Amino acid sequence: MLRALLALGAAVVVAGAAGAYALGSAGVAAGAAESNANAALESVGSHSDAIGASLDAGGLDTPGSPPDYATARRAANDFVTRIAAALATVAADQARLRSARAHLDTQSAGALALPYRPGLDHQRARVGAMISALDAAGAALAIEQDQMRTLAALFDALSDLAVLTTREQQGDLAGSLAVFPGLDAKLEAAARLAQSPSNPPQLQKVLAGLLATSADLHEFLQAVQRNDRGAADSIQPLLDADASAVGSFDQADMAAYEQTLLQPYRDRYESGARAAGFSVKY
Repeated sequence: MLRALLALGAAVVVAGAAGAYALGSAGVAAGAAESNANAALESVGSHSDAIGASLDAGGLDTPGSPPDYATARRAANDFVTRIAAALATVAADQARLRSARAHLDTQSAGALALPYRPGLDHQRARVGAMISALDAAGAALAIEQDQMRTLAALFDALSDLAVLTTREQQGDLAGSLAVFPGLDAKLEAAARLAQSPSNPPQLQKVLAGLLATSADLHEFLQAVQRNDRGAADSIQPLLDADASAVGSFDQADMAAYEQTLLQPYRDRYESGARAAGFSVKY
């Protein structure tokens, strides 16, 4: 009987030690998961201001007066490059946070994790908030990237249109007509890009007007080249209408559209970053 009691006591001690070891191991693992999540968050948080600045860049200035479309196109292309870098940062940060969240989920499973769940849940909430913020940032940056690609293509076409206008004013009819193949190709490329849902309808309308202007001006100059006064006169009202349509572009209206389109993403990014413990400075 004594031996049996001694054996039972030893078994209880061993079981208790094993339980304490398992609980301690769960605590170590939970601590490691929290530490890993915190490191991931701090790394991602260090990018929050740069990402916020990309979201609040406010687009491009107008090409100036007289307009310098070549410089404007380079600025738009530079903007596209910067946005691509920001998107790469967002993607890398999302991957790191998702890995940290999976680690937290693994350590939260099972009864032994119960004492450590509040800390794990806190970190998981922070990670989830930052992932949501980055989802919003990525969506907004993708919209901006599409828009800047369209603007770069538009400025490229407008550079050709400026060359055509200069040659026409100089009386260089053959030189003016030679511009149209390249101009039309560039306008069509810009119009295709503008069909993306990311682009404001005001920009789509301008491109439609420029395509009509190019087509009518081409016919007009061809009529002038063959000395067909009647045809030229009949096209003139179309050119006047084209000029009126393009000239009706409202910069303020497009800015308001942009604000309505992008502000919800910016708000979600800022809200998620703050919930994760980070401020966003623009």
